[in-house]
Amino acid sequence: TEKVMRALGDYLGVRIHACVGGNLVREDQRILAAGVHVVVGIAV
Repeated sequence: TEKVMRALGDYLGVRIHACVGGNLVREDQRILAAGVHVVVGIAV
């Protein structure tokens, strides 16, 4: 799903971010605060 959304984002010129377990939450927060159009994630 993330790969597909990134490809669409590149094509459409939108910012995509994937929130995935194992990544630093602070890094996700920084990226989201900077602004994204689409967030891909799963609940754990």
